[in-house]
Amino acid sequence: MSTTRVLRRSWQIVWQYRALWVLGMALALFAGNTIYMGSRPEQRPPQPHNVYVILSNHQTVGVPGQGLRIDLSAPGGARLTLPDGTDEQIDPLLADLVRQVRVSDLLAVAIEIAVLLLLWALFGSVARYVAQTAAMRAVDEAETTGRQPTLREALRLGWSVRAARLFLIDLVVVLILVGSVVTFLPMLIGWAMTVSLLGPGGVLLGVLGVLPLLGITGFAFMCLALLVSLVMQPARRACALDGLGVLASIRAGFAMLRRNFRDVGITWVIWIAIRILWAPLGLIVALVLAPAVLAALLAGVAAGGVVTALVAASSGPFVHGITPWILGGLVGLPVFVLVTILPLLLVSGWVELYKSNLWTLTYRELRGMESTLEAAQPNRPLNPAQGVAD
Repeated sequence: MSTTRVLRRSWQIVWQYRALWVLGMALALFAGNTIYMGSRPEQRPPQPHNVYVILSNHQTVGVPGQGLRIDLSAPGGARLTLPDGTDEQIDPLLADLVRQVRVSDLLAVAIEIAVLLLLWALFGSVARYVAQTAAMRAVDEAETTGRQPTLREALRLGWSVRAARLFLIDLVVVLILVGSVVTFLPMLIGWAMTVSLLGPGGVLLGVLGVLPLLGITGFAFMCLALLVSLVMQPARRACALDGLGVLASIRAGFAMLRRNFRDVGITWVIWIAIRILWAPLGLIVALVLAPAVLAALLAGVAAGGVVTALVAASSGPFVHGITPWILGGLVGLPVFVLVTILPLLLVSGWVELYKSNLWTLTYRELRGMESTLEAAQPNRPLNPAQGVAD
């Protein structure tokens, strides 16, 4: 397989096949797998109900937060106490709007948050697997027929049972990994409980025994994760391009890795390198696209503001005080963020499409090589042991 040709052709498809850019943005938003080393969370003791809203002398509402105190019953007017102890007077109109909020209004906000999170999870999952399937099948059809499907046709290719099978493949792999952890964890807990009954000497013995066990187990899980990572991409293409079932796709992924370990390994290394390098390069791209992001920011403010106003107006008859604007803001904020990051999503979408094309073209190349090799093999006569008489 010509890796150089695959790399070059993958980028040509990204740049020339612009109907896929929308799918790339969906992949960047819902399926982006850039490696990100997040900051270590600061360990703090739990502080429940440390934001207090004093509605009257006899009614105080406590919610989790960072030490704010909102006193709506202060004699000199409603006051806000910041975490550093600074007091500020709240605008009377705002204080009156907050004072009008009822428990039912807080319940409405909680319900809206739950519904939005559920819709985001459902829509994101569907969009992810449909976009993945559409990108793979559209590129495969374009390379096979020479005709690039339109975005509508690509979405029709993605909206199929093959997208559901991709989800099931991921689910099977997750269940295998979770099952491995669940199988190992009781052994470790049982060992710890047993040696703890033996006193200090038993604890020391347990530590000396657990450390090598943890090292071996960690190495085994690392090897398992590496194997899964190598198999998953060919398995996905076997499902999306060849229409194989869930288990058949996983078997096909293993078979391709076994027969073409070198080529699959080279593609995997390049794929991992792109994932790692894109994390710092993404910051540079964000700085370069700052003017475009600023223009998108203005558009995002307009779009988010319109959505916020519409939701607030429609919910006004049912809730009180400032609650309509809170409900509107919960819907308008995602719209604002989505419109604002469109330039970054576009570039990130190119990266996601390139990674997808890299594996799709690799799979096509290897599948074609195997088909050619099988066709070139001469027919061997069957011997009597195979059921043919002399």
